[in-house]
Order: sequence, then structure tokens, then C-alpha cells
Amino acid sequence: MTSKGLFREDLYYRLHVIPIVIPPLRERKSDIPMLAQYFIQKICRATNQAMIPLTHSAIRALQAHHWPGNVRELQNVMERAVYLCPGNEIQEQNLYLDMQQDSSGKDLLPPVPSTNLLKEQMDAYEKNILKRALKEHTSIRQAAAYLGISHTAVLQKRKKYGL
Repeated sequence: MTSKGLFREDLYYRLHVIPIVIPPLRERKSDIPMLAQYFIQKICRATNQAMIPLTHSAIRALQAHHWPGNVRELQNVMERAVYLCPGNEIQEQNLYLDMQQDSSGKDLLPPVPSTNLLKEQMDAYEKNILKRALKEHTSIRQAAAYLGISHTAVLQKRKKYGL
């Protein structure tokens, strides 16, 4: 920016005494549990709520996420979890992570169907979510619990989509 004249060179050298490089959250997976607990504590204190602990499965889900939004995205996810958690602990299904990417950063949105019919687009999206849940969980019942539906519903949807 200084070479383009967009940032004052003298100011750059004043600020550049000790460069601070902070890697993105996806490169610091071990920091996620501590940061998540910090954000939960901060939100609970601000709203006068009792502290809500994270389960181990929730921590694993947080660590598996790609975090394209970095620490700010984690803060938003934790705030949403505190506000929307129905129980006394935050479980994996209480986390509303951005489902557009998986932990490898690959796009999870289905290809746009040839028509613009909402039903076709919803079916493609549902198939993609179901495929991911079946891939990540060792049994139909675990996938069903993760999705918040019955195991028979998973079996029916699996048959419907040919998975």
C-alpha cells in the first residue's frame, strides 16, 4: 500500500516496530476450545445467564469446521448457540455452522438444478446434507440424531436419493 501511495510510508515505519502475525483460526485448531469457552462466558455474563458448558462432540465439530470467517465467525456461532440452546449444555446439534463449506474448505452447496423450481433446489440441498451426515457418522441412528430426525426418516430419504 505504501508503494501505491495508499498508506503513509513514515506511519508504516512508526508502526512496524514489532510485526504481529496471527495465523487464521483454521491453522490454530487447538485454540478453538479456549476461545469458544471465553465467548460463552462473555455472553453468559452479559445476559446474566448461568455458564453453559460445551460437550466433547461440540468441540470436535468446532475443530472440524474450516472457519472462513475466522475468530469473528466463532464468536457469532457461540453467541447463537448460547441464545438458542434448549438444554443446559451446548451439544453438536446446537451449533449452527455455515454449511456452505466442509472442514476441507470444499463447497458443499449442490450444483444448481437445471430448473429454478424451489422443490428441486431444496431436494438437492437436502441430499447433500444427508450425504454429509451419513459420511460423518458411523450409523444411521447417529446420523439421524445429528440431523434431529428419526432413523426411519433417514432411511426413507436415503432411499429417495439413492444413497
